[in-house]
Amino acid sequence: MKWIRDDFERRRKETKRRQSLWSWDLVDYSLLVEIFLWEKKLADAWKEAQTGGCSDSLWLRLAKERETEYPSDAVPIYQRLVEQEIQKKNNQSYQEAVDMIGLIRKLMLGMGKEEEFRQYLAETERQHKRKRNFIGYLAKKEC
Repeated sequence: MKWIRDDFERRRKETKRRQSLWSWDLVDYSLLVEIFLWEKKLADAWKEAQTGGCSDSLWLRLAKERETEYPSDAVPIYQRLVEQEIQKKNNQSYQEAVDMIGLIRKLMLGMGKEEEFRQYLAETERQHKRKRNFIGYLAKKEC
């Protein structure tokens, strides 16, 4: 594990020197997070993701793993992923975003944060009001 962390730091420094904007140059802790998830060490996986970041697919896995015990950790992850899905601007992504909003609703209501969810939903609708298909899917879901 030490070697992996040292390698990440070395690659991160190299990337900063090149100041590249290419996504394949980005260095995060995805490998460590994946190792800890495979080993069923969820707390360690969460810590590494918080420290060094990880891929969106791993953030999604972490959110799913944490939503029962730590819904307040899962909600911001889902909210960020909702925005990414909406930005893809296609009907399948809109549907995935709406499904995730339904999950956010369930988690927030379970935490007693109904008003915060309403504010989040209203803000999401306001930001994306021009995306008619997204708004249509959202209306059908009745979040």
